[in-house]
Amino acid sequence: MKKLVDYLREKDAVSASIVKGPNGDFISATMADGQRFTLPVGKRSQGGDMLKMNVIIAEDGGVIATMNNYIETQSIDLLAVSVDAESVN
Repeated sequence: MKKLVDYLREKDAVSASIVKGPNGDFISATMADGQRFTLPVGKRSQGGDMLKMNVIIAEDGGVIATMNNYIETQSIDLLAVSVDAESVN
């Protein structure tokens, strides 16, 4: 799992802050050229410390800041797996 600070550095952010919005906290980051980008903070990580946050990066590229340490324990490629109806029961 990647630390939020490391993720922000990889994206060339020079500063970041937690902003409270109507749908909860999100991270607002500013890059050297002044451009900004945002990412949501997970529901159970609201009010957390950015230095202690990690990021979850989904397969579609979506990023969520979280205080939790998630570890992938199993994954499957659904396009490569064939399951017959009898084995599901």
